Amino acid sequence: LKSQLQKNIAKLFTATFISQGISVLSSLLLAYFFIPDEIGVFSAVIAFSAIFSIIFSLRSEYPIVLSTGKENNYISYSLSISIISFLVIFFISFFLISSFSEFENLIGLSKSLFLLSLFIALKLTVVKIFQSSVISKSRFDILSLSKVINVSAIILFQLLFFFIEIDNSLVLGFSCGVLINLAYLTSYSIKEIRLSLNIGFFKKIKEYIKTYRKIFSFGTTADFFNSASSNIIPILLLSTFGKEIAGFYFFANRVLSVPLQLISSSTSTVFFQKGSELVENKKFSNLKKLTLKFQFWNGLVMFIILIFVILFLDDLLNFFFDEKWNKSLTFIYILIPFFFVRSLFSPISNLMEILNKNDYGLILNISILLMNLIAINVGFFYEDILISIYIISISGLIGYLIINVSFMKLIYNKAK
Repeated sequence: LKSQLQKNIAKLFTATFISQGISVLSSLLLAYFFIPDEIGVFSAVIAFSAIFSIIFSLRSEYPIVLSTGKENNYISYSLSISIISFLVIFFISFFLISSFSEFENLIGLSKSLFLLSLFIALKLTVVKIFQSSVISKSRFDILSLSKVINVSAIILFQLLFFFIEIDNSLVLGFSCGVLINLAYLTSYSIKEIRLSLNIGFFKKIKEYIKTYRKIFSFGTTADFFNSASSNIIPILLLSTFGKEIAGFYFFANRVLSVPLQLISSSTSTVFFQKGSELVENKKFSNLKKLTLKFQFWNGLVMFIILIFVILFLDDLLNFFFDEKWNKSLTFIYILIPFFFVRSLFSPISNLMEILNKNDYGLILNISILLMNLIAINVGFFYEDILISIYIISISGLIGYLIINVSFMKLIYNKAK
């Protein structure tokens, strides 16, 4: 088991390293070719897509992993739930924005881009469902290749659309890239899809929701507030401070989150699967050891990455972009402590699911969301965006420190 765990981590780490390396390079290319205004609009579309993908899925993909492949119909149930959710939200949104003339002035996005974000969210949702199916079968080779295909296709389409001068090339390129990844995952998962739209099928979906009601209730709510707390900032910045500031923040976010996700995303998937096994077999002592190892090694590597960021980022940005992104550099220095602690907790955050402690995440994310709203309003009142960034960083740092300590204490108590 230890050998297999190490192999799985190695596969995901290698793929994540490649994909995140491409993502880092793509961030530099996008920052070179596109102006902050364009990136600001792109960041808001991606933020809306991330939030709505939680609403569409309702976390229905999690039982696929928890079932470890024993129930083949779970993927069909999850797809059905997501498609129905999408249709309901899309038609409600279409009706509302059609009758609301001030929509674009309110959020800073055109109606067409907002509706496009819903379609992107649906694709992201289906990708998550298929990835959960892959994880449940321990096919980390498929998942690894999916990561590389996704980020490579996105940057290729974005640059292609830019050079042939298509409007909103960042958004359209992202949408097409996700579609390519979805096509790849569909080719692997298509045999498991059994959609039979009849009364008996819908009854089974109802039983599916009832069986995993804690995931659908607390889990979905916690995930929504988690996504909202982290993704709402570009939306608020776009509507409050304008496209340029939203673009500066998005660039700062990418510079910090991409290298840190190199570590956290590759290990969190494996931790989720292995942690589920240990909890199911009530091996809490082993869970404690596993969690400590993940925290220590992840933290050490992330710390080294951030040291390099602090030492060399200023010179690199000025070398490649002159003073174009200097505003982002200030954001980065302020946000470093928050991003470090959040990324440190990210791999073990799946413990909330495994130990049925989604209420912890719900409280944390509601608090962070409220603080983000307060931060933007305070900064707007004093006409100083840096005040907002300081409040976001400090409140996020405190929140993630508290929940990290709380979960480690919980694991220690169970291991006694």
